Amino acid sequence: MNILVTYATRYGSTTDIAAAIADALISEGHRVDLILVDTNPDPSCYDAIILGAPLYLGKWLRSMAEYIAGHKGVFATTPHAVFTVGYTLREAGEKEVAAARLAELEFQQYISPVYRGFFAGKLTNKGFNQADNAIITMVGLPDGDFRNLAKAAVWAGEALKYLFPVI
Repeated sequence: MNILVTYATRYGSTTDIAAAIADALISEGHRVDLILVDTNPDPSCYDAIILGAPLYLGKWLRSMAEYIAGHKGVFATTPHAVFTVGYTLREAGEKEVAAARLAELEFQQYISPVYRGFFAGKLTNKGFNQADNAIITMVGLPDGDFRNLAKAAVWAGEALKYLFPVI
């Protein structure tokens, strides 16, 4: 099958998770295009789509929001899965996952994912813009890379069962 994995990222943490997902799908024999959402890939020529975005202040990045709204017709007819990446998901209990799901609900009129994933991100206090640095400092978040790329690869295999169910 032909699968689009498109993702938004601000500082690159989501890129590595999206790549792990794409690699896992390729290892299962699928043709996969891994494309940054900012380039506005055409989703209409794919058998399935995987959308990924990081959380910032409880919302997905605006570039993903614009992409979804701009291609809403495709999502009505093409199976799709979504994954969310967030520093707060390093301890992904019910409360953290529920908060992450709220970001997706903003788009419920456009997307109906068949499968969802929630992954911890990374936070290094280097290279952030001034506003993000101020928030990190104010909240007192410690540095760390909490990503689990093996978990993302396993999730990709599980997502296939929902994207292409056996009839």
